[in-house]
Amino acid sequence: MYPKGSGTHAYATHGAHDGLHYQRQHTLRNQTSPAAAAKVFLLQLWYWRHTKRSFWRTLPWAFLAVLYIGVFAVLAIFSSRVSDGASTSRLILPRDCGVWAVSKDLTDFDRLQTSLEKTAYDVTNAAGTARSCYSSNGTSLSCNTAPVAMLETDTSPVKCPFGNNICFDGKAFEVKTKGIDSRAHLGINARSAERVIYDRQTVCAPLVTKGYGKVVNDSEGVAERVEYHYGYQPFDESKNISTYTYDYLLLRWNANITYHVNIWEDRVAGKTLWKPIEPLSVEGGDTFIIFVEQNSIIHWKQNKDPVFGANQPNDADNTTFRADRYVAPIACIQKYRFCNPNNNQCSPWDGRYQILETMKEGGTNFNAAQIATANRIVLAHLGTSLYEAINARASKCLRAQDKMSWVWQLPLPDNQWEIEVLSWVQLGLAALQTAVQEYAAGPTLELPNTLMQEMKSDTDYSNYTAVDRAIDEGYSAMCHNQIVHDSQGTMNFSLLGIAIIFGLGLLIGILSFTIEPFTAWVQTTLGVGVARANAWQRDDNLQTLRLLFETHQRGAWKGSSDLVPTTMSPDEVFFYPEANTHGLAREVYQSVPSKIDERSA
Repeated sequence: MYPKGSGTHAYATHGAHDGLHYQRQHTLRNQTSPAAAAKVFLLQLWYWRHTKRSFWRTLPWAFLAVLYIGVFAVLAIFSSRVSDGASTSRLILPRDCGVWAVSKDLTDFDRLQTSLEKTAYDVTNAAGTARSCYSSNGTSLSCNTAPVAMLETDTSPVKCPFGNNICFDGKAFEVKTKGIDSRAHLGINARSAERVIYDRQTVCAPLVTKGYGKVVNDSEGVAERVEYHYGYQPFDESKNISTYTYDYLLLRWNANITYHVNIWEDRVAGKTLWKPIEPLSVEGGDTFIIFVEQNSIIHWKQNKDPVFGANQPNDADNTTFRADRYVAPIACIQKYRFCNPNNNQCSPWDGRYQILETMKEGGTNFNAAQIATANRIVLAHLGTSLYEAINARASKCLRAQDKMSWVWQLPLPDNQWEIEVLSWVQLGLAALQTAVQEYAAGPTLELPNTLMQEMKSDTDYSNYTAVDRAIDEGYSAMCHNQIVHDSQGTMNFSLLGIAIIFGLGLLIGILSFTIEPFTAWVQTTLGVGVARANAWQRDDNLQTLRLLFETHQRGAWKGSSDLVPTTMSPDEVFFYPEANTHGLAREVYQSVPSKIDERSA
């Protein structure tokens, strides 16, 4: 017997509790699964329902376990956003890197043939892309492979850029890109300071033919053709022969043939086959003249379009109509420039072959990486002008043909010519997107005797500078920096998402391994809650097993406060306590002597 006060102190010191408390502590200590813990807490709620405050002592823990499961279930769902919600962008793994080129081993004629075949293929593909993606309702899956589905443009009526009142009714139409960012729009991945802005401007105007057309008779005095004089073609300065630009054979008018389109170009700093007359001579860009023949087309309805106009009766009842002119010419100027987003400085506008020289002289102050990027864009854009868009498709380049049935032209709007100009520009922009990707993705068409030629500085080795080296490094880096949205069986991850998940997981793991020893150290060091710390330690499965063995005299144990208790004799063996018919372990010592004990005996 001990004094009552002493007993009270003992209860307070050791924290005497009921069985539910100890079961709850044991559950918290040893259950590793929140689902299993929730089950045990709910079972405790039922079996200990007659105990005081059993509801508040068990149900909140069960709720926390279920909440834990729910939180991590939600996190598991949202963790999928690491790949799902991340950018859909990919970087191309280059197979061949460089600029498409034809082998120099071929003859000039064969080289030309190969180049024309490649151009025709690329323009045809670009026409499909432009039709599918460059519209307000473009839904084709192919539109999602490029960094952006389309390179956006602004359109507006503008003043005629040509002289001598040569524009039909003074009309002109401008299509201008909205600043093409080399990274955001073309997918050339680079730091912000290494980006360039590429601009393209196209201005077109239908031309008058009165005063520029001349009817030519045959030997018998019968009208045979109409010659159109807008400059020398083919142009040969050495011969200085003034020839017509284009001629139209009148027999085509009733030959049951439909549209035909031809184009000539006056190229800045490049080979040209046409020398425009003075009113059409404009500096700072490439000039084109396009001739649209309607031939035997019969229009279902009249229209007042300056190119596709049809108001000439085809029959006595005036129910169908023929074209107003044999040939309707359109003149266009296409200009290009680069801008530096770091200082908002832009080069002057110029032709596509001259823009690099103009850029160097224009004060853009590009760094080496920007120069490499601009050079790559220029090499890609050379085959994406109006000339390629029309010349490679000739009689198939008109949107008006979408409303054709044999020679019958279904009704057209009065601005059909503007629709055509916009479609040609969009085709060129779609071709530009593909040509830029081709640098890292490889050729769009595999042809014999062709290769992807590495880009490098053409500076003579003796004059090779640090800037040249930096530009060449830029060419090499771009082989691995082309962004696309074509997954091709890959999965994209958000580095930030992975970092967050990995960091949280690592933090939780570290806490799970350190919180117990750290808490025990604090309690021991500060002398606060030492008894509770020891009780928590004893609730461990291995310590509970030790207590069971000690109660039933199974071995001599040490390490009651260690993470893993052990027997004093490492080789001591004993039997597990056996239960009697009432489920109680027999109080019989069943230790088996060790080999050391046997030898000592």
